Amino acid sequence: MRLSINAKLIASGVILAAIASAFSFQMYRGTGTLGQTVQAVFDFGVDPLRDVDAAIARVQRLQDRVVSDTEDAGEPLAIDGEMQARVLDDLSAALGALRKAGTRIGDPALTQQLQQVDFAMSRLRATEGDVTRRFLRRELAETLAGLEDMTRNLQQGIQRLRDDTSTQSRQLTDLNWLSLAALLGAGVLLIAYLGWSISGPIRRAAMTLRDVGGDDEPLPRRRSRNALQDLANAVAFVEALVVQRADAAQQRDTDQKERAEHEVAAQRRRFDAALDRMSQAYCLLDRDGDLQSANEAFYRLFPNVTRKATAALLAADADLGPLLAEPASRETPRRLGVGRSVYLLRHRAARTGDEILVFEDVTDREAAREAIERLEGEDALTSLPNRPAFIAHIEQLIGGGDRFTLVALDIEGFRNINTTLGHGAGDEVLRQVGRRVATAAGTDAFVARLGADEFGIALARQADASAAERLMRAILLDLQEKPVVVAGRPLSARVAAGVVPIAAAADRTEALDAHSAMQDCEVALHRAKSEGSAQLQVFAPELRAEMEARRRLVADLHDAMARNEFELYFQPIVDCRRKTVSGFEALARWAHPQRGMVSPAEFIPVMEEAGMIGALGRFVLREGCRQAARWPSDLSISLNLSPLQFKSPTLLSDVRNALASSGLSPDRLHLEVTESLFLDDAEGVLQTLQSLRQMGLVVSMDDFGTGYSSLGYLSRFPFDKIKIDQSFVRDMARPENIAIVRAVMGLGTAMRMTVVAEGVETVEQMQQLEREGCREMQGYLFSRPRPAGDLPKMLMEIRSRFRADGYGVVRADNDARRA
Repeated sequence: MRLSINAKLIASGVILAAIASAFSFQMYRGTGTLGQTVQAVFDFGVDPLRDVDAAIARVQRLQDRVVSDTEDAGEPLAIDGEMQARVLDDLSAALGALRKAGTRIGDPALTQQLQQVDFAMSRLRATEGDVTRRFLRRELAETLAGLEDMTRNLQQGIQRLRDDTSTQSRQLTDLNWLSLAALLGAGVLLIAYLGWSISGPIRRAAMTLRDVGGDDEPLPRRRSRNALQDLANAVAFVEALVVQRADAAQQRDTDQKERAEHEVAAQRRRFDAALDRMSQAYCLLDRDGDLQSANEAFYRLFPNVTRKATAALLAADADLGPLLAEPASRETPRRLGVGRSVYLLRHRAARTGDEILVFEDVTDREAAREAIERLEGEDALTSLPNRPAFIAHIEQLIGGGDRFTLVALDIEGFRNINTTLGHGAGDEVLRQVGRRVATAAGTDAFVARLGADEFGIALARQADASAAERLMRAILLDLQEKPVVVAGRPLSARVAAGVVPIAAAADRTEALDAHSAMQDCEVALHRAKSEGSAQLQVFAPELRAEMEARRRLVADLHDAMARNEFELYFQPIVDCRRKTVSGFEALARWAHPQRGMVSPAEFIPVMEEAGMIGALGRFVLREGCRQAARWPSDLSISLNLSPLQFKSPTLLSDVRNALASSGLSPDRLHLEVTESLFLDDAEGVLQTLQSLRQMGLVVSMDDFGTGYSSLGYLSRFPFDKIKIDQSFVRDMARPENIAIVRAVMGLGTAMRMTVVAEGVETVEQMQQLEREGCREMQGYLFSRPRPAGDLPKMLMEIRSRFRADGYGVVRADNDARRA
């Protein structure tokens, strides 16, 4: 069988490739074996040896330290805390290095030896340093010996691996020389064979090439003696044929290019259609700034721009020109003359210099943002501006430099409306009051709801403070005379107002800002609310001084609590039927080092507002129980609980602790609460009262008759005592007050409650109350509040006066007794 030139070349290549592959495979195997041996030197020799050496270093350092410390310390029996920490640290580090070496050792004998050393070190570490130094030295010496023996075994293993590596390297070198010689010999033989056998196929190839051209073949068909010349002629013929066919291919390429250009044009039309459907406006400018293309959204946004407009025409456009002159920004939208707001995005191509401009229409988004900003400055309930908007408006008025007037309004008793009628009624009151105040103040006034039941008014361009004051009195009178109607029910909205006239900038003597102006307004409002009859207060610098004095009073009260400046005074509660004292009411007094004896009417409200009344109440509770525990067992003690103290979560535990620490019997402790306590969370109040009752205490309602729903709460919680407010007792000459006293006495008899009359100052009042059936009384007729040291004397005086019928004559004037 005759082989072609290609077959011979392929066969020669296959033979050479087979020989090369055989030797390459042997070299690959030898190289792989050598690499594995080298890797084993590191994996199972060098790396474990390094880790074992690290463990030896740690153990050696620990041994040296133990020996050194032993020499310094004179061979102590135990190891101190610092040495324990060092032992644990070095053992942990040595164990870590040793276990790291153990993961790499493949020799079973070495692995077993390592496990033995690991066990010894782990056992020593488990003692946590709680061993003697002698024991530690012995264990460390044995561990070190084991590690050094392991090191010697590892070094022997490394030497064996190195010998194997040298042997394999020599074998691989011999194989390389052998393969090179074999390849050279095979190549010489193949070249000789190809040179002998290739001339015939070459001539046949030349004939074949000449036959490709057919009858038009320009070359002679006869054979020459030079086979290579025949092949060259045939190649020249083929080249000519290739040129001819290349021209035909070029024509085909031209036809394909034309078709591609048509396709690109179609794609361009589809791209333009897609751009026209974009919501953003788009345009393309060349490097000179002339308009090259744009979508329909662009022409709608800029209707005066024509297609293919030049840079000069674009710059002359009223809307587009200013945008092109500014850098792109997504922070501040640009407002156009057509009523739209846009963001401009720009991108310039570095290679061509063309610039793409995208205009994002954010008109709807900006409208939503402006609406949100309006809502942020508006009170949702009344639709009036809120406090931040009011502060901002004041800042504008201050910056304007003109004089103006600020007013703060507060609806008095609004909390009671929410409690008795519900929050829906309270909201309607706020809405109606806000509308009426805004209408009465006029269009020049800025009316806002400042929060809760408080409104603010800024009156600009007021000629003087008196005009603003007259306006505010008219508003207050209107709200008072024309009740607010809620659900068909008329409600009188009593309003207090604080007025602050703000001088013009040229007349101001000190720096002014909105917050300081509002503080002055709040000071004036606070005074108006604190004055029972006054509904309007114009700010004066003296009010600020009073507020500063109140601040100092609060600071003094904090110091007084820390220095225990408070003490208890006691006022007797007299049983007129038995003509003896049945108990005492404990009243707090403050003996200030500089102020002297401060009236409770002065510091109690301040402590309630400052949130200090709870601490004072706990002091009164503890001290009152401690004092009462020393009295005769038939005397009780009455203590007042403020609403804030009553609602404290620690009230019940405070009462238990006071009784336990003093040893006072619970039935001798009388706790008094007022009707205002029930205005908020009536159910929680009743639950706490029941808990106090279950503890065995006596619960009294103080100032009965001055609240809102006394009878309703008496039916839900039957108090042990009710105390008639002194306002009814002092003015019993009025028939209505006598009727109230008589009704309370009848109510007490029907509900089996003891009735105590407060504020008894004359014998006539005492006799009148006795005729109405009241047996327990309290007041200056019997004694004013006195310190604990005067109680024995007080008991003797009252008993003596009853025996001598001394209460038939009033020996001191009432005003003196009230002092």
